[in-house]
Amino acid sequence: MSKTSEKRHYHEVNGIERVEYPCKCGQGFYRYDPDGERSVHNQLPHRCTKCDEQVFFSIPYPALRYKGRIFVDWETVNDLN
Repeated sequence: MSKTSEKRHYHEVNGIERVEYPCKCGQGFYRYDPDGERSVHNQLPHRCTKCDEQVFFSIPYPALRYKGRIFVDWETVNDLN
C-alpha cells in the first residue's frame, strides 16, 4: 500500500516503508547525488531521475521509515565511501 504524507511518498515492503520524494515535474523522484556539492547550510544534493533538477534536503532520499521513524538507507549512501 502506498500513501502520501506532505510531499513524500511511502511504499511498504515487509513492514518497512521506503520514503520517496517526488519532483515537481511529476515524472521523477529525487535521488541523493554523492557527486554534488553540499549547500551552504550543509544540506545534501539530490537530482530528479527524470528532469535532472537539483535540490537540497537534510537527509538522503530515498530513505526508510520503521515504526514512525525515518532512517537513512545504507544503499542510498553506500557511494559515500
